[in-house]
Amino acid sequence: MLSRFRVWSDYVCDRRPLHIPEGAEDSQLPQVILSTPTEVANLDGATADIVLLLQAETCANECFREMLAMRDGQFRLYGLMNEKTRVSPSESDVMYQVFGPEMVRLYPGKRTRRQLYVTWSATPGSSNSLTKSNEAFSRFCYWNHRQRNERICELATMLRGNADWDCRLLSDAGFCQRLFPRRPVSVAILVDRPCHAQILSTILPEWHVLASGDALHGMSGSFRRRVRQRRSPFTFYEQCIILVDSAQNHRSLASQISFDVVIWAGGGQSPAPVPQRWLRTSGRGSHPLLVIDFKDRHNRYARLLSKRRKNQYHQKEFFPPGISASQGRIATFLSRQAGEGGHHVEQ
Repeated sequence: MLSRFRVWSDYVCDRRPLHIPEGAEDSQLPQVILSTPTEVANLDGATADIVLLLQAETCANECFREMLAMRDGQFRLYGLMNEKTRVSPSESDVMYQVFGPEMVRLYPGKRTRRQLYVTWSATPGSSNSLTKSNEAFSRFCYWNHRQRNERICELATMLRGNADWDCRLLSDAGFCQRLFPRRPVSVAILVDRPCHAQILSTILPEWHVLASGDALHGMSGSFRRRVRQRRSPFTFYEQCIILVDSAQNHRSLASQISFDVVIWAGGGQSPAPVPQRWLRTSGRGSHPLLVIDFKDRHNRYARLLSKRRKNQYHQKEFFPPGISASQGRIATFLSRQAGEGGHHVEQ
């Protein structure tokens, strides 16, 4: 199934609107060419109003470039590419040059991709010199780091409207406040270990904890009972602490499309593992998704891992608040062309 739709709307020599009036005769309808880039050069593009390319990732073909160079072409150019198709940075750059920065991702059920943002909060408090290879690294840099956990809960409480807005907690606080002018917003705290969920739930006792029975094996009996007692297949969750595996598979979340904010508590080198269904919207009352991650400056290696996550967010097209996906793609493209070798995007 074709699930990625790249749109390049500027390749129109005379900027004619593609409006089809009611009752139009067949001869009045736009002339459409549907082809792959390797075959489109065999067709007469001068007679077309719309050219729709399948396998858009092959647009580096020389024959296709010749068609783009034609002087009498007055068509709008669109490309379709399967979301699962892998392309190299050079192929991605060619596609950008051909189709431009505008893109729409199409999902089943008439859904498209939401606007995705990522913002950062500084990890306060005590430092340590643990190395990544130390088995205690994650425990003391993430799961049991008291000030980091308190900051996570501060952010969650603020976003739920139970505390005044504190601009010091977020790097893009002003925009985030405008993004959600009315609180409370729905918040999910994603964790990668049940022990981390238990620690956070002691600070946020009113929050649901979603984790499978198997994941809770070895945890205290009181914690397991509390999780089981508050579990409901009919609840629409507004505030919860979710184990990553449960976010992907929990039955109670199957019908819940998304949250407004996801706080990634897990750290490490990978960005927040946000389930695909949370990235989609029906377009009716569409609202963005904000991911909050942490500038983990309390440890040398945690700081490096935080920077890796930042680069990977940009590769996945999560950009800073205020930067649209289109603007982010432009910045990424120009960064590569300048030889900077990265995907770093500043606001």
